[in-house]
Amino acid sequence: MFRRRKRPQFDAGAFDSILEGVKSVYRDKVRPLEAQYMVKDFHYPLLNDSDFDARPMVMLVGSYSTGKTSFIRFLLEKDFPGMHVGPEPTTDKFQAIMYGPEERVLPGNALVSNPATPFHELSQFGNAFLGRFVGCEVNSDFVRGCTLIDTPGILAGKKQTQDRDYSYEQVVQWFAPRGGPLL
Repeated sequence: MFRRRKRPQFDAGAFDSILEGVKSVYRDKVRPLEAQYMVKDFHYPLLNDSDFDARPMVMLVGSYSTGKTSFIRFLLEKDFPGMHVGPEPTTDKFQAIMYGPEERVLPGNALVSNPATPFHELSQFGNAFLGRFVGCEVNSDFVRGCTLIDTPGILAGKKQTQDRDYSYEQVVQWFAPRGGPLL
């Protein structure tokens, strides 16, 4: 009477790598269901291939002068381009610290201009934010496996919104589901 439903055939050999298989299954099977049930409106954004290809992101969030940038310097075992440490609020930008053979600073506009990067969708926050977003490549073993996101300190009261020409909260909400740990 009751028949078992046949399990669909899945040929793992059809893909060049496990990652390509995961991307294909997500794109063809999972993403349409997430779109149908409006997951992006209630929980997390829909993923793209660049989200699967990117290194995990670790974002450091907290009040100003609590040691976020100093902690990154400790992990990297060196200073990095664009780093500012001091007793007053010194980090005034979102900074993506990534691996690169040579140290260099990349402007936010350059990071979001390539659709294949995980930062492409940050263009939705406009030029005011992109002027406050930079990337830096550093030759450190620690960032071979992840991307660190250093954030400006959380300000008290109205300074949080009045002194910034973009929505700090919306930018943090964009990074949060894409990253791994949030420190």
